[in-house]
Amino acid sequence: MCVNRPGKPCYRRGILWQKQIIHCLRLMNQHRAGEPLEPEQRQLAQRLEVQLTPLQVTYLRMYYANVLTIEQIARLLGRNISSVSRGLTRAETNVEKVIGAAGC
Repeated sequence: MCVNRPGKPCYRRGILWQKQIIHCLRLMNQHRAGEPLEPEQRQLAQRLEVQLTPLQVTYLRMYYANVLTIEQIARLLGRNISSVSRGLTRAETNVEKVIGAAGC
């Protein structure tokens, strides 16, 4: 889990959370590309790939890495705004479960 201060979780839309999401996305990309990773990183990437759907990965990438709004993502993907918002929230929850279980 992302922590700002001891025992205090990060605000999901905060800069530390954004950095952690981008780090997770990079690990997943490196793992898919077959790049060498430390055993802990490989395990984290594998857990993320199991926990996240491809659409959730797309939402995370567009929202955090490309810095698009939910409305822009919905328009680009031809989806309803509420569907994108729910999908992004589920993706964030899934990432939080994985990184919390990994002790990151």
